[in-house]
Amino acid sequence: MGTYQEGGKIDPTDDGHMNIAADCIQVTVENGKICLKLPVLGNTVCLPIPSFIPNGTAAEACLSICFTGPFPTGVTVTVSVLGKVIITKSFGKC
Repeated sequence: MGTYQEGGKIDPTDDGHMNIAADCIQVTVENGKICLKLPVLGNTVCLPIPSFIPNGTAAEACLSICFTGPFPTGVTVTVSVLGKVIITKSFGKC
């Protein structure tokens, strides 16, 4: 379903989904994973980290909130090590 443009015309290419950057936090690889609490969903998730990245490695987890229309519906987590994205995972509806 599209959104309305000026003049009351529907834009069929706009499905109402949008991601808004929320925050980036520093995390540490422990036992082959990183764990963090997600906003919107309110639960803690752990993401597996490739085995070539050792425990104790500093990483950055960036969150973006997913919206459908005006409502938050999920969150996407992007984990980077040394400036390179190693994993991206979405939760909820993104």
